[in-house]
Amino acid sequence: MATTKPRITITLTDKQHALLKSMSESTGNSMSFLVCDLLTAAEPAMEKMAEGFVQLKSVQLQRQIEFKKKLSAVMGDAESILTPLSIQAFDQLDFFIDSLTKISSVESASPPLTNRGDTSPGDKSPKPKRDKANKAVSTRKILKKKEAEK
Repeated sequence: MATTKPRITITLTDKQHALLKSMSESTGNSMSFLVCDLLTAAEPAMEKMAEGFVQLKSVQLQRQIEFKKKLSAVMGDAESILTPLSIQAFDQLDFFIDSLTKISSVESASPPLTNRGDTSPGDKSPKPKRDKANKAVSTRKILKKKEAEK
């Protein structure tokens, strides 16, 4: 037989289901009738709990609204403090980039200040060969040279 009453689906633990089944078999009533009977008995307490939950939700919403207002005010204050600082920082960055541009244009016109084996333009003497010091000298050559010097 169809009913116009609202229905819900609940999930029970094994223990809760066994308990309801035992009560249903003992009393001859259905498990859903027993659950409805328990809820009817608990209605006054549930009504008070529902009122408390409504008030709690109202308080929570009010606190959220107040928090958002305070947060917005703090963020506005921070923005008013940080905006001039960021403008100043960007101005300093522009000054720094301009200085680097001037320095790089001056340095590119003159030779590097490091010594990497380059000789000055006035020095015309030939550079020593790099591999000369790397060659092994035989002892015979050294002895012949010493004898020739004597």
